[in-house]
Amino acid sequence: MALPQRGSGEGAATSSDLRVNGKYWQDHLPAVEQRTAEGHAVRALYFYSGMADWVRYSGDQPYETAVTAIWDNIASRKLYITGGFGARDNNEAFGEDYELPWRFGLPPRRVPRWLALCSASVCSVCTAKPSTSI
Repeated sequence: MALPQRGSGEGAATSSDLRVNGKYWQDHLPAVEQRTAEGHAVRALYFYSGMADWVRYSGDQPYETAVTAIWDNIASRKLYITGGFGARDNNEAFGEDYELPWRFGLPPRRVPRWLALCSASVCSVCTAKPSTSI
């Protein structure tokens, strides 16, 4: 499983370059310690969807805490009303909280797939315990 591999700390934590400090790849902290959406928006959402799927399958509480906090951060501070995300043109990255320039944000055509993957996974994590059958 790739989730525990994240957060190796090999990047320079003090760098503002997302590719150097690990945030571009969501590698700045171990997955269970992440609480905010960081780095390349599409790459991040696939990672967060994987976290939510793992929680749905395993019931792993530390991952549930992390992915629920990340979802709350995205939905309340980093998501355009149209469903777009990724405020920064540079690195196609999430910005700071409430950083939502009018001309940026991933086009809505990319949103339905992510919402189908991540929203369904995260919402089901919050409302139901995983099945024991595979």
